Order: sequence, then structure tokens, then C-alpha cells
Amino acid sequence: MRIVLDTNVLIASFATQGICHELFGICLDQYQICLSKFILDELAEKLESKLKMPRGRIQAIQTFLATHVEMVKHGKLSKRVCRDPNDDAILALAQAADAEYLITGDEDLLILKSFGQARIVSPRAFWESLRN
Repeated sequence: MRIVLDTNVLIASFATQGICHELFGICLDQYQICLSKFILDELAEKLESKLKMPRGRIQAIQTFLATHVEMVKHGKLSKRVCRDPNDDAILALAQAADAEYLITGDEDLLILKSFGQARIVSPRAFWESLRN
């Protein structure tokens, strides 16, 4: 199964030991995580600006991700879907990756419920689906 993890899920997976951390480990072990340079750049910016994480640790996280996930190149969507262009970039990634799931905590994406073949779900909803 091909899965896109939104930046907010990745931030939570590296910042805390909660559900996103557990979910990341499961996805890394059992599924194909698909990310993009856009997500790695956004992740680095947020880890530095919001969490004040040291640059060396951020670079180690980026290197780890780049070597353990599938990096997917994507263009822009043919038309705007979300009010936030960053959300459209995540949708474009899910489309280019042929992802079955986009896991996010972003309400602007969750309200869509799906995009192309990708189901858009929260980390908790995905976690629950794995348990059932």
C-alpha cells in the first residue's frame, strides 16, 4: 500500500511518542511511504521554527527519510483545490504517487475525504482501520 504522510504527521512523529510516532513506524515497516522534496523542506522549516530543533538533528531526519521512503517528484494540480497552495502540493504528491491513503491532521484536507484514488484520513482514523 502506498501512503503519503502530511508534514504535520511527520512533525508529530518526530516530536512526540504518540500515535503519529507509532503510525510512522508501522507505515515504514509495512507500507510504502511516499514523500517529496516539498514535504522534506516544509518539515525542516517547521522543526526549526516551531520546535527549535537543532539543525544537525533536522538534517539527520531529512537524510533518514530520503533514504527510507520513496521520494516522488510531482508538478502542480491542473486547477486549485484548496485555499492553501501548500495543501494543493500535498494533493499533487498523492496523485503523482498513486497513493491509496493521504494521512493528515489538516482539516482543510480532511474535509475532502478523498482525492483521486487516495482516501484522506486522520492519523487516528488510519490507526483504527489497522486495528480492525
